[in-house]
Amino acid sequence: MIYMRAGYIAVLGTLFLYACLLSWRRHRLIRAVARAEASRDSARPPAATPPLEDGMTRAVIAPPLSGSPVAHPEGPPEVGR
Repeated sequence: MIYMRAGYIAVLGTLFLYACLLSWRRHRLIRAVARAEASRDSARPPAATPPLEDGMTRAVIAPPLSGSPVAHPEGPPEVGR
């Protein structure tokens, strides 16, 4: 009977520690996602653009998330070059 009680204590203790570990990992994941969203939002250009004289608005093109410039802003490269 003593071995059975010790087994239950060992199993329940292990499950408790595993639950604590999962809770801690979830907390870290939530913090990491919040930090990533905050840094992404701070790098975004403002959403509102002033209207043009005829009432149309300019298109806002967000920069790539990697921070690298656009590869070919003037158009696709010529074939054979």
